[in-house]
Amino acid sequence: MGQFYNWSFGSGNDWGFISDSTYSNIIYTDPCCPNTRPVTGNITSYAGESVCVSGGITTARCSLIVQATIVTQCSAGSCADNVWAKRTAAGVVCRQGDSGGPVFSASGSNATGRGHISFVSVPPDNNCWYNELFRMQNAGFTVLTS
Repeated sequence: MGQFYNWSFGSGNDWGFISDSTYSNIIYTDPCCPNTRPVTGNITSYAGESVCVSGGITTARCSLIVQATIVTQCSAGSCADNVWAKRTAAGVVCRQGDSGGPVFSASGSNATGRGHISFVSVPPDNNCWYNELFRMQNAGFTVLTS
């Protein structure tokens, strides 16, 4: 979270640089307007549940159904366990460039944090994989909630 300063995608690069060090528990759930929601907690995912994502390319999308809670993916010699979610109805779910966007459950005007988009499959599938917040916390990161 913070001021998005620079990014690179393509030619083997996929990174973003955030320059601001002021953080809060507010996520942008539709970058067009913008609409925001405070994150009031975090919870682990389970197969069959519905979640929402907010990517920088596709903006906010809901009704993604969790397909599996542990899918091990490896790239450049390292591996990570991610959650796999996809939309069962027609339509684009996530696109390359959405990585880092929040995955959440919406409840009224609040959000319950689930994770951050970590991987997107290429068309026509456009499935989303995300790293759950508890795994980030276990690695020493702090997750802000109100």
